Amino acid sequence: MAIVIEIVNRSGQVLDCQVFYKDKVTVGRAYYNDLVLADSYVDPVHIQLSYQQDSDSISCEDKQSVNGVYGVKQKKLASTSQIQPGDTITIGKTLLRVSSVNANVEPAIPLSFWEELSDTLTQWWFILCASLLLGILIIIDIYISTPLLDDKTAEFMQWVYVLIGLAVYGGLFSFIGRVLHHDNRFFLYYVLSSIALVILFLYGWLSSFIVFNGYFSADTGWIDKMVLSVVIACLLNVSLRFSTYMRCLTRGIIVSVLPMLVLMSLFVNLVKSDEGFHSSPPYNATVFHQSLYVRKSKTPEEFVRSSQALYLQAQVVAEDTPSKDVLPSSARQSSH
Repeated sequence: MAIVIEIVNRSGQVLDCQVFYKDKVTVGRAYYNDLVLADSYVDPVHIQLSYQQDSDSISCEDKQSVNGVYGVKQKKLASTSQIQPGDTITIGKTLLRVSSVNANVEPAIPLSFWEELSDTLTQWWFILCASLLLGILIIIDIYISTPLLDDKTAEFMQWVYVLIGLAVYGGLFSFIGRVLHHDNRFFLYYVLSSIALVILFLYGWLSSFIVFNGYFSADTGWIDKMVLSVVIACLLNVSLRFSTYMRCLTRGIIVSVLPMLVLMSLFVNLVKSDEGFHSSPPYNATVFHQSLYVRKSKTPEEFVRSSQALYLQAQVVAEDTPSKDVLPSSARQSSH
């Protein structure tokens, strides 16, 4: 009969698995053990595991170790104890899950949509396409923002800065995933952050059309903050989904911190503002592509007429408002 020993972490993740085709297995730091552990809190010969075929259980014998053996719920076991296949015991700081080859093994978990998506995003062609698209957008943005500048060497350095930022972001979440999931998905987080930057670049170019056709005011900082917050929140949510064991609710609470701060600042600015949000853009709001107009802009004649109407309305309001009589200083003194 064979004994199966799995080395697991605190969350139950299997770090190593070994099968011993014998009835008795010794575990310790000494090299002549069947299972050698690199744990300084484990004795040279810490325990001996024996399979009991008649009761389909495993006997654990403590070889007079210094730190003893702990079972389920960290309860210290006796010198000789019976453990059921699948139970986890602790020796030193190492967790061992002991079972037999006849123990039931759970069926495979089907791949979720997120796992399939991660496999697609880490394909070499997808990584190459994301990098090329981001580079093309950066080059176009440089030439649009600085059309009269001949030497664009300094501007092209932002491409290098973007690549460094993507590498740092991918390395950070890759390290978190390595610690928790024991896998390295650097290119997955690299591609996710690249997609987020592509979305922000495209929004930056289309924001003027959104402002003009949406009857917003020229001050669109609140829209930019909202879009940036949503993109960052989605990016962090997906990254935490792949790199941690956090549940959806926990991830949502963590990634909602930035949008909530933005919403609070927008609310405060709206309360303090005397004008609030405008129902129509100012006259000088312009866009460059006529094909994207979905409404007509005001003609100069319409603008002049609306300005005159506003001026006359302001005069009427000023005449109806009573003004306070301010006495000169000499009159105030005479009154006293």
